[in-house]
Amino acid sequence: MSGKYRTIVADPPWHVGAGPEWASNGPSRKLEYPTMTFDEIAALPVKAMSADGAHLYIWTINAYLERTYDLARTWGFKPSTLL
Repeated sequence: MSGKYRTIVADPPWHVGAGPEWASNGPSRKLEYPTMTFDEIAALPVKAMSADGAHLYIWTINAYLERTYDLARTWGFKPSTLL
């Protein structure tokens, strides 16, 4: 990496299991890609890749909403808005 980024867009591979049958029209499918634990995601070098004053945009799911704020702080950001 030669420089630092002013905008970080993150779509972490949250660990999500298949949902129950009652939640949809049948059993949901298991994710077809590898997932990571919160600690594995938090250990990614995002802080080292971020310029001073950078913006962070993280995709999350309801089950990880509170942890996503923790993740942003771990990476050196101050959460401000939920879109």
